[in-house]
Amino acid sequence: METKVLGPSLASLQVADAATLRDSTHYLRESGDSLVERGRGTGSVQLVMANTNERRQLAKTLANLGCRVTFASDEETLLQMTARQQPDLLVLDIVLPGRDGFQICAELRLEERTRHIPVILLSPNLAAEEKIRGLRLGAVDCITKPCDWAEVAAQVCSQLELGRVRSQLVLANFDLLAVQAQHQAELKAAAAVQKSLLPPVATEDFKDLRISWRFSPLDQVGGDLLGYAWLDDDHLAAYVVDVCGHGLPAAMMTAAISISLSPSVAAGDGVQVKQRTAFSPKEMLEKLDREYPIERFDRPFTISYLVLNRKSGEFRCSRAGHPMPIIVRNAGGIELIEAGGTMIGLDRMLPFDEGVGRLNPGDSILLYSDGVTECRNLSESYGLERLCNVLRRSSGRSPEVLCNNIMADLLSFNSGVAMQDDNTILVLTYGASQE
Repeated sequence: METKVLGPSLASLQVADAATLRDSTHYLRESGDSLVERGRGTGSVQLVMANTNERRQLAKTLANLGCRVTFASDEETLLQMTARQQPDLLVLDIVLPGRDGFQICAELRLEERTRHIPVILLSPNLAAEEKIRGLRLGAVDCITKPCDWAEVAAQVCSQLELGRVRSQLVLANFDLLAVQAQHQAELKAAAAVQKSLLPPVATEDFKDLRISWRFSPLDQVGGDLLGYAWLDDDHLAAYVVDVCGHGLPAAMMTAAISISLSPSVAAGDGVQVKQRTAFSPKEMLEKLDREYPIERFDRPFTISYLVLNRKSGEFRCSRAGHPMPIIVRNAGGIELIEAGGTMIGLDRMLPFDEGVGRLNPGDSILLYSDGVTECRNLSESYGLERLCNVLRRSSGRSPEVLCNNIMADLLSFNSGVAMQDDNTILVLTYGASQE
């Protein structure tokens, strides 16, 4: 029976792709020689013993216990046999013709193919120092002769059982590493999808309008989403979404929501037309609430949705359980937009209402997720008041300055404490000039 080298070691697989780990786990499971697949009390034992009578006694006892026994009387025979077939355990006399058992044990430990084989050393009048030497060389036990061969056989079976447990642990580790690698590959793919949903640049200029945003997910992928799109030549829709939860499920749901928020729908023959509901925040939230019932998706979400007329500066806005959008007046005033209803997925426990207003040149409006105001340091939450203070100090500035000042103040407040949520901000400045 040959115990094959099990490919790369666990240490070398701490960083590996999913395919490598999957192949390695498959090899382990398919290997007919794996101890995992053997019944209790069985295994291959090689006896390297100089005394023929002792060798026969131990072999008979082991065979009665279901072990398969092979023999070698010296080092040369042992090395030839282990090159062809590796045993599950080796019983090795210290006193042998040629090199002694200590030297053979040390050589076995130097070879990749044989270093894993458990070795039990036998010797007459074994002193404590010799036992310590044997154990340091990697022997699992050192037994003094004369001895009870039934006791030695019991120790052999105990070591074979430990070998089965070790093999099962190796398989469990490979399985875990494979799952982790697969999960990382899925997160990487989801992160690429999520990145593709974001606007292509962090700051963008349009006639009479300048937009800037920041997106900082808690994990490799997040449950937040932001975006904006032109509904026609004059009307821009903008939104920030926060799906409950984090990681892959939340990220995949943001991808579906992004499609639902797209202002264009197919009208047949490849023609795209604008959704009428996209022009009304109230109607858009009602549409989302119908499409994403919690009974189906088990994951509600919040959203702020804004439609701005760049010619007049007039806007319409509504929110579903989301933090209140903030108007930053050019002169330093702060106004909160309260209009809205409950989060999406709760079947409109409260009806959505819609707020209207007007931006003057130089005014900005901020949409953000609750990861901003609920950010914590060691003693307190960041809070709405602190956010408004940052906005007052930044009034009249470009949207990218507002974004940068908010993120910088968050990091200063946070003081290195791990973030608890995604941080997402979107600023639109009306009639803005570049800084």
